[in-house]
Amino acid sequence: MRIQSDMGMIRRIAALACLAVVCVGGKWTCAQSSAQVDPNLLVPQPGQAAPLQKKAKKKKKKTQSDNRSLLLAGHTIPAAPLGFAPPAAHYLTHHLSQMSLDFLDEDHLLFTFRVPGLIPRPVVGGAAPPYERHIRAVVVQISTSQIQAEDLWTLHDTDRYLWMLGDGRFLLRDGNLLRIGDRTLRLHAFLRFPGPIDAIETDPMDRYLVADTEEASALPTVKRPSLLSATGSVSEPPSTDYLVRVLDLTTRKVVLFSHTEGVIHLPLSENGYYQIERAEGLDWLISYSDMTGHGAPYWKITSVCMPPLDPIAPGYLLATPCSDDGSRALVMLSRATKSVLWHVNIPATSVWPVLARAANGLRFARATLELSQPVTAGNPIDPEDIRGEKVAVYNTADGVMEFVVDTDPPQDAGGNFALSPSGRRVAVLRQGGIQVFDLPMPPVLAPVPAANADSAATH
Repeated sequence: MRIQSDMGMIRRIAALACLAVVCVGGKWTCAQSSAQVDPNLLVPQPGQAAPLQKKAKKKKKKTQSDNRSLLLAGHTIPAAPLGFAPPAAHYLTHHLSQMSLDFLDEDHLLFTFRVPGLIPRPVVGGAAPPYERHIRAVVVQISTSQIQAEDLWTLHDTDRYLWMLGDGRFLLRDGNLLRIGDRTLRLHAFLRFPGPIDAIETDPMDRYLVADTEEASALPTVKRPSLLSATGSVSEPPSTDYLVRVLDLTTRKVVLFSHTEGVIHLPLSENGYYQIERAEGLDWLISYSDMTGHGAPYWKITSVCMPPLDPIAPGYLLATPCSDDGSRALVMLSRATKSVLWHVNIPATSVWPVLARAANGLRFARATLELSQPVTAGNPIDPEDIRGEKVAVYNTADGVMEFVVDTDPPQDAGGNFALSPSGRRVAVLRQGGIQVFDLPMPPVLAPVPAANADSAATH
């Protein structure tokens, strides 16, 4: 789901009786729950976060001091020789996917970006040509700044088009077609869906793929009386079904399939998924279920809006609750201990987050547009209020912000920063190049008990 910045919308969301899509026995429904959880698991309000953050205050100050030297010590790969030209400023706030930046491994980057060109004119007396854009792809070795492979792709929409799969592989989307590529940029057909793909997600271990699609309804066409037709009736246009599929990336088999009322965000992790449903007042219940929909609540969280959920590593879930003043918080939840690991405040002037996680789950990066004033119902985002964009890198284990830097130019749809598989490197597009910074070793995560992955079904 897309995070709503409009505070009027947030208040309307908070007033609904139920906002969660819940899978029970393979059927997706909107449901309320009377299930109870331990009151000690209640996540603190954003205003109560200060005591939790004081413990790491000295370490954060040291980290921020170290970051100043990191800015001078990073590798820089000039972007212009790669063929890159910054997108026009007027595209900002349109959420167009203009580029992607990803690590293939610790020493190789995959950088793709739109190549400007002329817009095809329609043929006289004919239909307008289909929309298309050209994406240049280059594989660059960080240590030498040399191009290892390059290609030009033709795509037919403006949405996100590339996802990493691990082991130097990536998933490329063009309309309803998915292809898999590698560091040589050779592409192989993977899947074709019956309709347009609205969203793509993978789990932290890159075992499963979630695809939200729009497809023509299989229901029979309905005829209704009409005085505007010579036959006395007209046929309703075919309706559209929203479908979500969970597929095994190795076998391409569908392991979960359901009709929904729109595009949903399904937070997959291991052999199950997280779901959220309203409890009482501003409280929400977060549970973990297996692929059949059997599970039990793990945490209770307080939020004005329905907080987005993002699995970072097996057994570790990032929730982002919001307050009535527009501010948010990052809350890391541990499924192994059913506890809150840490809690960090995010100001109301940081909006439209884009998340990236390291392949090993030890770190994640979060990019946000930085505004001069908070967004409210009467004060929507104005391009003139955008001060820039920053990328912050957090440790999954303790919530310490190990690194923060601004991007140049700012982007609202991401694609201009990346974390390496180990979490030891971060790449950011800024100051006319791709700057790569080396980070210290991240703290390790407590292992998730093997039995815990299936324990939700037995609660």
